[in-house]
Amino acid sequence: MEDNELKIISDSREAELLLSMASPYKAPEFKAIKNKDIIPFLDNDGTQFPDKLIYYKNNAPTHGSILSNVADQVAGNGFEVEEGPKKQETIDFLGNFGANGEDAFEILEKMAGDLIDFKGISLLLTWSADGKKILKGEHYDFSKIRSNKVNSLTGKVDVYWYDWEWNKQRRNPIPIPAFNIDVMADQNKAYSIAVEKTIMKGEIIPELKNMLNTKYSQMLYMHPYASNEFYYPLPYYVAGINAINASISIDQYSLGMINNNLSSNHIINFKGNYTPDQWKQNCREFDRSYIRGIKKGLPIMMKSKDENQSIEVISIQQNGKDEKFKAINESSRDKILQSHNITSPMLVGIREAGSLGGSTELETASNLFYRNTIRPKQNYLIKIFNIILNINELNNVTLKRLTLLPENTEAEESKNTNKEI
Repeated sequence: MEDNELKIISDSREAELLLSMASPYKAPEFKAIKNKDIIPFLDNDGTQFPDKLIYYKNNAPTHGSILSNVADQVAGNGFEVEEGPKKQETIDFLGNFGANGEDAFEILEKMAGDLIDFKGISLLLTWSADGKKILKGEHYDFSKIRSNKVNSLTGKVDVYWYDWEWNKQRRNPIPIPAFNIDVMADQNKAYSIAVEKTIMKGEIIPELKNMLNTKYSQMLYMHPYASNEFYYPLPYYVAGINAINASISIDQYSLGMINNNLSSNHIINFKGNYTPDQWKQNCREFDRSYIRGIKKGLPIMMKSKDENQSIEVISIQQNGKDEKFKAINESSRDKILQSHNITSPMLVGIREAGSLGGSTELETASNLFYRNTIRPKQNYLIKIFNIILNINELNNVTLKRLTLLPENTEAEESKNTNKEI
């Protein structure tokens, strides 16, 4: 039972009467388990933490809208390749970077989404047989990757694990070596030796043939540094999860009231002389007809002896409860915006009632939001791509800014037509 919550138990179903706000959300800690290689990525209630974050995104409209909008802004308006003798070669490489026919910017857009949703990215990189260049990249859903225990000798993670469904009791995750340039440097040495032996022998030796037929892939799994987040990250908005939960609960409560006008403000009293089986059956039928779908603020169900069988719906005096819910909803919205570092809702496409939003004020807010929130995340993604480009001895890239103000709509519309890749 959660703190500050009263549960009234009937034979058919638990009914919850929330007496006060839930206890503050406590962020989970991700630690190794004895005799287990894979580090659990679980919330405090035992659910998969990435799945919980996806639930928040899909069920809290304000929060979900912010995540999508910020991800678009972080992805920017396309790559811009720095000048240099290999500029065209760099553009060609980025245009054919994806292992599944995607270009680098399409992959970047998915990475930006993961970075904003989970505060991390996962990218499968395929190397050339000689270990000198990266040939292709493939975005992997960050929520589907789990970390192996750290190597106690190197202090690094050597293996990551991929599985589509981590909730299954019986899993068969796929191990993927972690991104490691030193490993590929050793591969390059072994490849050079095999080539020399092949030249001396006059025919391809088995070692070289095996190298040429092997696919060398590594998982680039990264998240920005934060204290106590070695294996997995907590999202940027972790301080707002309490407000996100409150927002979802109020929506579910409102939906129940709209559908059947029943809530925790009501007591359902079954009058009559019921046998235990009859009581259970009546509760099940009432639940199916009137309550099913309500997840928060359930009505209380009870029974009382009476000569005649009937159902009595008793309304509990609300004492301004609707106004309290309205205040909580507004407070939750403000806290959600704060957790995303948003000073003006219009920056993420949310319009405030009664707000005209002067262009000068909005432009100032937009520039501050870009400098303090968007650009640092863009720099993080650019760093990843420039690591890849530097390995291949190609030019560095930057990201074009995705502008927000109406007078710049022409630049925004060029996102998919005039980018360099």
